[in-house]
Amino acid sequence: MRRILKNWITKIKSGKPNSHIFFPRKAWGIFCRHFLYRSIPHGVVGIQYLFPGRSHKLKTHFRIWLQSLPKLPLPFFLLLEFFLWLRWVMFSGWRNTLRCVQKMGPEFKKQYGVGLFLQFRQILFLSLFYCIPPCEIYTFRLIKSKNSQGACILDYIFTNELPGFHRWRSSMYGQNRESITLLQDKYRLTSYLEKRGVPMVPIVKVLHPKEFFDFFSCFQEFSRLLCKPRNGSAGKGIFVVTSKDEGKQLEVFKTISGVITSQTTYSCLKKAFCMNDYLVQPFVINHPVLADLCNTLDAVTIRIITELKPHGSYSCFCAMLEVPVVDVENPEFKPPLHVILPIDFNTGKIKPFPGYILNMSAKLHYDRVCAEMNKHSIPFWIKMRESAINAHGLFSDIYAIAWDFVVNSDGHFLLEGNIGWGCKMPQIITGGLLKNTQCK
Repeated sequence: MRRILKNWITKIKSGKPNSHIFFPRKAWGIFCRHFLYRSIPHGVVGIQYLFPGRSHKLKTHFRIWLQSLPKLPLPFFLLLEFFLWLRWVMFSGWRNTLRCVQKMGPEFKKQYGVGLFLQFRQILFLSLFYCIPPCEIYTFRLIKSKNSQGACILDYIFTNELPGFHRWRSSMYGQNRESITLLQDKYRLTSYLEKRGVPMVPIVKVLHPKEFFDFFSCFQEFSRLLCKPRNGSAGKGIFVVTSKDEGKQLEVFKTISGVITSQTTYSCLKKAFCMNDYLVQPFVINHPVLADLCNTLDAVTIRIITELKPHGSYSCFCAMLEVPVVDVENPEFKPPLHVILPIDFNTGKIKPFPGYILNMSAKLHYDRVCAEMNKHSIPFWIKMRESAINAHGLFSDIYAIAWDFVVNSDGHFLLEGNIGWGCKMPQIITGGLLKNTQCK
């Protein structure tokens, strides 16, 4: 009996999916991620849901909240959310608000003349009453000042309710699991879209766990290679591989959010290859127009978010140029800085970004990129926009997809499509995602 129990514990720790052993381990992982290690509820939550005469937007946030964890039985979900709400109102919300005001309050005071105590009072009320991250109150400028009444807080989708929002919107179009699986599998998606005429970044090799790959055989054709998980997300687990000493040695670099941050070892890369299927792709060299924008050797990306309209047509909801840069004064800063600028749908020209949300260091980078891009438009913009629309046309059950493109001298190439795209930057550029929702 003792030996059986010891083997059972060993298998749980090793993560081997053996029937009933894997299930409790997975359930425990979900519980820790969504509740034990989480400080905020999964949506806009508060006692206002109990009041009669709720606005249409508040009802929408209520529906989004209930979509957060649809596989969990409702009574159990409500019980765990009650404990998250209680923890947030009694402790976590106060702590996060204090830290946020200490970090972002002085810059806001300098720009708007609102004292730190008044900021703390407003942010604390909104954060506790609606259960929203305090930093996003600053990001979306929801604080009232002498020159501004603050935006309507219910117009916005916040980070803690983002998964529920995507499920709620896609449920209107009958989103099916097959489309989600295809979009999450970068290898299958590349093959699927390439056969249908969408230019894709080619895949040199699909590496299965512990499979060997001879990188040196590729360096005659490509100067650098990109290794990324087949089913990864948020830019995690990506490596860049190149050679040195006239092709005799490998150089391996880690990345954070698509930016090369530090050099690592080949053994670290091999360890990552043991954990997941990996794709090996050529590292796309930036188009000459875009190459001068960043002070690093990383790829400049263009994100186009397409959406499905109720009448069945597809359009561009938002487009952004994302330029990775390194802060010269603080090169070790994590995460790396991205200069993100909105793109005009019709012309491919860069539009100015609201400077009031930037600190001084970031504003210098933005001004430099804007000054350079005022002379140019995004290369191959019209074709890139058409590729995004055509690609979304193959997924008629998903309301919005974020497509990430890279551009070199030969043309535009699609990296991947994302259904769980972040909504912070799109809302800064276009306003709250619920701003056009009818309100009583």
